[in-house]
Amino acid sequence: MKVLTLILLSTIFCSSIESFSVRHQKLKIITNDEVFDVEDEIFDRDRRLINANNATDGQFPYSARFSLLRTDGRVTRCSGSIISTNFVLSAGHCIDSRYEEVTAVRIEVGTSNIDVHRTRVYAEEQWWLDASELAALDLAIYRLIEHLTFNSLISSVRLPRQSQRNHEFVGYPSQIIGWGNDNSGSSARILQYGNYRILSNTVCDDRFQTFYEMCSIADDWHPELSTQGGDSGGPMVIFESNIPTQVGIHVRRRVTGGQNLHVATRVSLFLEFINEITGIPIRD
Repeated sequence: MKVLTLILLSTIFCSSIESFSVRHQKLKIITNDEVFDVEDEIFDRDRRLINANNATDGQFPYSARFSLLRTDGRVTRCSGSIISTNFVLSAGHCIDSRYEEVTAVRIEVGTSNIDVHRTRVYAEEQWWLDASELAALDLAIYRLIEHLTFNSLISSVRLPRQSQRNHEFVGYPSQIIGWGNDNSGSSARILQYGNYRILSNTVCDDRFQTFYEMCSIADDWHPELSTQGGDSGGPMVIFESNIPTQVGIHVRRRVTGGQNLHVATRVSLFLEFINEITGIPIRD
């Protein structure tokens, strides 16, 4: 495993340059699905989408379902998003967690119901920020062993513009998409999504003391709608001219004042890192 150094310039919140470690790991390529299809170990069962909506095929073609094989044979589940034909984005804590080291990763795409159809792909490399230095550095990138073929069921989500680095998106309607546990507590077989509204940086900072995260609350302040379990890593998107833009990576929820606050890594602050790893151009 390699440890690199990433320089992040956070021009929104502070003028200083901070240095953080980036971890990199080559993965084993294991295509035996019986290895991955063991009983679910959803990462943190208080992070699933409950009382959410069932997605339909093609509604979120950038959605990805992760199965992470550990050295002890345990498999954990997370969510993520396709950002190019051979790179997928997710949460760093899905890798660097309380479980054993990740050795292989299967990613399922192109479906809203994994019991009906799905496309299985496998990751050959993973990069993630070292959250031991700061928990808010919760982001991971995976390189696939082969390029995806985009169609109506599989495509990438757009990332924010460079000019949106200073944008708080306050009041924007957003959606969080994930494969976490359903209402019964079992791993969702149907992709779930919830409707949320983005809160101000001040609201988020006051509660979590971090510059690198953003918060949202269920639209219409619906307290029963919450993210949990394998939703970690799922995209938070807004829609600009009906085109989805991923502004956040879902990492956790916290209850405050009787309401569920949903916390996401702020993608716009990591555009340079994503570009460095993937080569995806940063839009102006």
